[in-house]
Amino acid sequence: MLSDVYQRLIFPKRSLGDPKKQFIVAAENNDLSTIHRLIESAKQKDAEGVMELKELLSAKDQDGYTALHRAAYGGHVEVLQCLMKYGANINNRTEDGWTPLHSAAFWNKLSCVQLLITAGADLNALTNSGQTALHLAVSNNQGPETLYLLMAQPGAPVYGVRNKLGDEVADIIKRNTPYGDVCYAFSEPVTNLL
Repeated sequence: MLSDVYQRLIFPKRSLGDPKKQFIVAAENNDLSTIHRLIESAKQKDAEGVMELKELLSAKDQDGYTALHRAAYGGHVEVLQCLMKYGANINNRTEDGWTPLHSAAFWNKLSCVQLLITAGADLNALTNSGQTALHLAVSNNQGPETLYLLMAQPGAPVYGVRNKLGDEVADIIKRNTPYGDVCYAFSEPVTNLL
């Protein structure tokens, strides 16, 4: 569990008893029992449980991270599945424009990336700095698995989408990995290569 001091830094205006804060922290800590308890409590607070549950699922910390973001970058697949089952927005954005897919891709959380893609997360969503999840996966260079999964998706933005530094994903691959020449081999039409 996070220390009280750390929790107060993340949630300076919220009391430690705030269910929304507890929900976000529980997602980060892979605490599925607390997630379930808070969801059940939210559902009981109003007749249909709809408004309270929506507020819980959309709650954000001071940087705009939701419980879904926290579960995604922590690699907590069961928490991610639970939150999505109850309707968490898979394309919700932080203050910097990051979606849960950006978070999972940057931290190389392959199972979470796969789950979010299967659920329909937007592969082409841009952060405030013009980065797709693929840009972030390549930039962090933690391992090829997430990169390969993202590149294998139909419509993956390897070419044509430049971040604010002017880089396409292929440019970053060429700079950061030994596989860069492969991208450039297929960047021209096949007829030009013959």
